[in-house]
Amino acid sequence: MTSVSISLLSITLYFSATGHLAWHIHKGQAVNKSIFFILSIGAIIFHTYSSATTLSSAEGFNFGFYRIGSLFGCLTAFLTLAACLYRPVENLALLSFPVAIVSLIASLSLSTQSAPVQISNEILVHIILSIFAYSVLTVAGGQAILLAMQDYRLKRKQTSGLVKLLPPLQTMEHLLFEMLWAGVFLLSASILSGLIFLDDIFAQHLVHKSILSILAWVVFVGLLIGRYFLGWRGTLAIRWTLVGFLLLMMAYFGSKFVIEVILA
Repeated sequence: MTSVSISLLSITLYFSATGHLAWHIHKGQAVNKSIFFILSIGAIIFHTYSSATTLSSAEGFNFGFYRIGSLFGCLTAFLTLAACLYRPVENLALLSFPVAIVSLIASLSLSTQSAPVQISNEILVHIILSIFAYSVLTVAGGQAILLAMQDYRLKRKQTSGLVKLLPPLQTMEHLLFEMLWAGVFLLSASILSGLIFLDDIFAQHLVHKSILSILAWVVFVGLLIGRYFLGWRGTLAIRWTLVGFLLLMMAYFGSKFVIEVILA
């Protein structure tokens, strides 16, 4: 099978898993986890293969905007499915799977003029840590959006549809902070590895990414400190999570989009 065929198969499986989930939510029924997991695992396996073949070649690694976006979408889908193993949060896939689909379609149909590069193992570790951090915190951002929807509807005594199938509000909030702790740990490791391995983390082509990543780190750490010492929760936690998430997306994808797509 060609890389395009594998990507299309992954997209089909993502659509099937998302449609299966949306149908059960529409009917107010619990999702069939066996079918959902089979479809999701298949989609992620094929997506992983597609991303690996487009990122790596004999000439080196190609970290073009759409190619790295596909890997980011794949990891986000994988982390969502992993979270489903210990929490009933399959509904997160309604956000992460469409992201994975769009990232795959973009990587198939669009490209930038970025050339393959040879990089050291140390820089590769930094890049992997960064992508994992962004992916975990993206899933946390999706969780914050679901939490906001749940909180909004519960305050208005609207308990049908999606809200009916979500875990209790306290469980959803606890899961959000679990994701934030994991994401901040990975983001801290990413920033630290950048300081150690990169010659100049504030070089001209890295300055926006570095500053915005550090600002996002400050936001997330401030939120976790506020949670631990002041009991921050609810709307305040949701807002700060989304602020940190937007800063992080601007840090990498915003600056990369400007450089590789708009300016190019």
